[in-house]
Amino acid sequence: MSEPEFLAPARLSEAAQILAEHGTDARVLGGGTALLPLMRRRIATPRVLLGLHRIPGIAEVNHHFSGLRIGARATLRTLETASAVGGLIPGLGDALARIGVVRIRNQATVGGTLACGDPRLDLPALLAVLDADLRLVSTRGERTIGFGDLYAGDGATAVRPDELIVDVHVPFQPAGSTLVHLKYLPGTEGGYPTVGVAVRLGLDEAGERIADARLALVGAGPATVVAPAAQDALLGARPTGEVFAEAAAAVRDEIAPETDSLGTAEYKRAMAEVFTRRALTEALARVRAT
Repeated sequence: MSEPEFLAPARLSEAAQILAEHGTDARVLGGGTALLPLMRRRIATPRVLLGLHRIPGIAEVNHHFSGLRIGARATLRTLETASAVGGLIPGLGDALARIGVVRIRNQATVGGTLACGDPRLDLPALLAVLDADLRLVSTRGERTIGFGDLYAGDGATAVRPDELIVDVHVPFQPAGSTLVHLKYLPGTEGGYPTVGVAVRLGLDEAGERIADARLALVGAGPATVVAPAAQDALLGARPTGEVFAEAAAAVRDEIAPETDSLGTAEYKRAMAEVFTRRALTEALARVRAT
């Protein structure tokens, strides 16, 4: 098989035109951490590779008028260390620092991580609990989708073959809320987790009841899993161990893990319950410490 043609347009409109012309024969090349291994194994065989490094303005992380704007070409390390992140989203920098190893975070891009559709990756869960959305561009125009509509499972996403992920928008978070992400890694630090839990938690002004609760899980199904029943069990309740245990038990019933080399389905359910309770407990401690 011949080597793919590499194209590096200087404008978004040119990149969109290339995708429109080549369709599924073209793939966007970000950091390559997801795509290149697939190409080496002949799982992905694009005829055209599209580089976005010459397009200005899509590798930055900065304040937006309504929150945080994350360019698709920003690396995970850039996002982790951006000054705008710490000020707007408490806990996000710490969570990003636990993704893989520094070498991978220096290379993997936000857009590439999201586009590959791997349900075992941490970033989609983090952005889901932050109520983020994606902006996509094609020759037909642009559209925005929320993370609840991004993944269809089994590696499929709602990103069409002729669309580019341009940026991610994270809205201002509820006052006093914090983000916690915990996961169980059975192997090396850079490996996939058996299960991971992302939590956003906030209390009311009196500090007596839960006013904000968002949960999303990694490794718990064919796509990132948001847990609405667990969220409902938390909202308006007092932040007690019993309430956290009730929410964690609800998570167990909301997920659909599969048995694989990382653990059996039943083991993953048990770990999801344990780590949900731990994440909620840590989030409460952080909220009360601020």
